[in-house]
Amino acid sequence: MRIERSLVPPQSEQSTAPPDVAVARLAARQHTACLPPEHVTTWRGIPITTPERTLLDLAGVLNHDQLRRAIRQSQFLGLTTLGSLVAALRGPGPSDAFQRALDRERQAILEAHGYRVLRVTWAQAIAQPGRTLRRFWDAKAPRAVDGSASR
Repeated sequence: MRIERSLVPPQSEQSTAPPDVAVARLAARQHTACLPPEHVTTWRGIPITTPERTLLDLAGVLNHDQLRRAIRQSQFLGLTTLGSLVAALRGPGPSDAFQRALDRERQAILEAHGYRVLRVTWAQAIAQPGRTLRRFWDAKAPRAVDGSASR
């Protein structure tokens, strides 16, 4: 995605590459990252981040006015829509397989330290709060003195 140079301060020029790719040292600050396939596209055969992902990354280095201007410019150029930006914010994030592997790793670490892991989705907690609390109570999760779930 081409961002007007005036939007990005010169000292904050950055690039991201997969961890297994050697990148020549430039005057830009460089990062390595494992990005989900949904966040990568190609331009003239070169893998680049999608416009939505680029804007998400810029959100960490631009001020509010600069980011708003970059978003408006991307929409004006037809690179993004409000829907595509919302979708990028919501996910899909890491691929399902990557997320499951990460969850298994986190669970193994917690269990190795003596914790019991209970998995509950947000949908389950909202749709069936009583049943969700019962699962925690049955697992001997701590309760407040008045019987409500402790914080």
